[in-house]
Amino acid sequence: MKPSDLLRALKCGLFATICFNAYLVCLLHQYRDKSEPSNVSPHKGGEIKHHATAASLSRSETTASEKPNFVKASAKTPFSQQKDRYKASLVCDPFGGPSKERAAEMVYWRNIPSDQYFPGVTINSSAAAGQLKFLTFEPDRAGFNNVRLAFELAVVLAQAMGRTLVIPPKSTLWNMPGKDVCIPDFFEFDLRGLPVVSFESFLRQEALAGKLYDQNGKATYPPDNRTNWDGRIGIYGEDDKRLWTWMRSTSTILDWTPECVVLFSSDTALNVLPSILNGILREGEQEGGPEDLKYSGHPTPVNAPMMDRLREMLVGRNKVCSYSKELQDAKVIHLPGWDTNIPGNDETGHRLLLPFYALVFFEKWQADIRMKRLVRDHLRYADEIQCAAARIVTSLRAAELKNGRDGTFDSLHLRRQDFTTVFSLVSSKSDDILSEKYLKENRTVYVATDETNSSWFGPFRRYNHLYFLDNFTHLLEGVDPNFFGLIEQLVLARGDAFVGTYYSTFSAYVNRIRGYHSQAKRLSGFSHGIVNSEYIGPDNTYRRVMKTYHSLEAPYHWAREWPVSWRDIDHDIDLS
Repeated sequence: MKPSDLLRALKCGLFATICFNAYLVCLLHQYRDKSEPSNVSPHKGGEIKHHATAASLSRSETTASEKPNFVKASAKTPFSQQKDRYKASLVCDPFGGPSKERAAEMVYWRNIPSDQYFPGVTINSSAAAGQLKFLTFEPDRAGFNNVRLAFELAVVLAQAMGRTLVIPPKSTLWNMPGKDVCIPDFFEFDLRGLPVVSFESFLRQEALAGKLYDQNGKATYPPDNRTNWDGRIGIYGEDDKRLWTWMRSTSTILDWTPECVVLFSSDTALNVLPSILNGILREGEQEGGPEDLKYSGHPTPVNAPMMDRLREMLVGRNKVCSYSKELQDAKVIHLPGWDTNIPGNDETGHRLLLPFYALVFFEKWQADIRMKRLVRDHLRYADEIQCAAARIVTSLRAAELKNGRDGTFDSLHLRRQDFTTVFSLVSSKSDDILSEKYLKENRTVYVATDETNSSWFGPFRRYNHLYFLDNFTHLLEGVDPNFFGLIEQLVLARGDAFVGTYYSTFSAYVNRIRGYHSQAKRLSGFSHGIVNSEYIGPDNTYRRVMKTYHSLEAPYHWAREWPVSWRDIDHDIDLS
């Protein structure tokens, strides 16, 4: 067995065992000495506890050992000469290379130990202290990047709520047919401060033990008393409807929608929330005009007062939801997915298909940017995927240098198969795209596409040097084909310029990764979150949106990624 195969087996094959052990630790925590304070830090005196209670998460301050250094690096020191104490690395030896030096350009994440034990922010709730609470979620019934959005949101909500995250059963995804996948298998999912449990362990220890109840307070059990649902759910699952219908009946379903901003705050802030919201809405009525225009090119500082940050986030929305005491007291909170076969789905409309940062708002700015770092640093693609992309980028640059060019390249993601009825430009001839001059001539371009007819790109070849994944299959021997799309995202993100397809969550995530890189490398426009990307869209409205700072735009938050996700999220960290 290859080292990469062994690591992959350990990551998902033993995942249930690891989750179950963490679950037992959390279970034992319920019976701790009553004299022990309920707000013990998850990281105290060097002892690491792989769990967190709702009471501990209500603390808005970290312990002394967790507090980051708020002293910024000296502005007099050129960035290229500054030492980054939190700089991470990528070791690819177990995966067939490349060298650590070659792989370094893929690294955008940081290694900030205190962030792993960040307690988050939630309301005080004495009823919840010391009790196990859970958050379950249904993977979105669409492509991988929609599933990724749901996973990120679930992780952030579980962390903020102080809940144990229940990982869904292994299932087949829409664009990854033929194999059941474990969602954490795609990520370096190493959050030590977040308790997790497999779905099977959750059902065995909670449902079969009679600890879950229906709306009438009667103990309820999963269909057929089954605990192992691996391979039975998802797009092609035979029992998808049965399981999730039951799960919705035994849990509290959030009534949040993308049209509201979810506030995590202290009880004090919740009490004054109505007056704050009314004040912001009155301001908007008095000023008139499109609200988002006043933020175009003018980002709100990440450390601005709560009122200013909330004002920008509410652009296009007029509703604030909150994580109330009633929700905190619920034993199981469930995030439903999008499935018209499940009763109540059409009526509720609670498909939360949007980036986590477009829904969740934290009263304290430190909590906001640390949650964003949590996703950047600990929900990144797995090292095996990063290393495969690094091999392609290294090979691509080497080929360019050998051919007498400068070793740089641009990148293009063109989605055609299911977008041709939406975008006339996508459905038209390649000459029409060329006429819009999205790509500079005589440039090397890496292309990711679902277009299977290679001759369609013939006109492009007259002006550019094109590379596709097929050119690098020799570098992907032994790599899971389900990783190929993710590998391409990472390659696309390293292009000097990138052209994506609007409304594609695949292209959107490429731009988020580019945003992370721009901040780490202080690229042109980084202070405003600008990246060198353009979009092919239904018209020219969205072509250059990534080249100017824009506030979130409701209700299509998922259509692209937004600078608030990456801009200045290391603000409270001394990088020197």
